[in-house]
Amino acid sequence: MFSWKTTRLLFSIGSFVAMAGILRLVTAGSWVYILFVLLGLALVALSTRGPWDSEASGRNRSVVGFRVRQ
Repeated sequence: MFSWKTTRLLFSIGSFVAMAGILRLVTAGSWVYILFVLLGLALVALSTRGPWDSEASGRNRSVVGFRVRQ
């Protein structure tokens, strides 16, 4: 599990990389930039694993608001 600062950093970097990849995909037209989009989305997904996801926290929420555990 990551600390909350690490998850916020991963979320910020992942969002930036994904959006930059989408922008380059639209402007440059090269399908190579789809890798940047996928990398950014992977970082955002990785950032959803944080200390607030523990069953004892009671909140059971992630960075982007999706339910992680049932």
